[in-house]
Amino acid sequence: MHRSAAGEQFLSDHLAHGRHHTESHPLHHLVDRLRGDTDKDVFPRGRSAGRRPGGALPEIAAIIERHARTCVILDGFHRKLLRESRQTPFPTAEPNRAAVAEAARG
Repeated sequence: MHRSAAGEQFLSDHLAHGRHHTESHPLHHLVDRLRGDTDKDVFPRGRSAGRRPGGALPEIAAIIERHARTCVILDGFHRKLLRESRQTPFPTAEPNRAAVAEAARG
């Protein structure tokens, strides 16, 4: 099967979206349990900035910290996609860089 260059890029970008979404989606469920009255959007941004989640088991805190930056990037993309333009391009490089940085931190 032959795909155009644009088709190959679309596939590549969306495979990246799927991988990052799968990794960050459970974070929202963890965050909902821990955030209390904290604004839903503020909580992951704080984690991506390095503030440790209070009241979480160390293992849970590590999961949140590992995926927080990617989660914030995807949330911004989804917000733009839904509120601004259905033509919003997926920012492939940003979540890829965030995932590499998060993996390097351990």
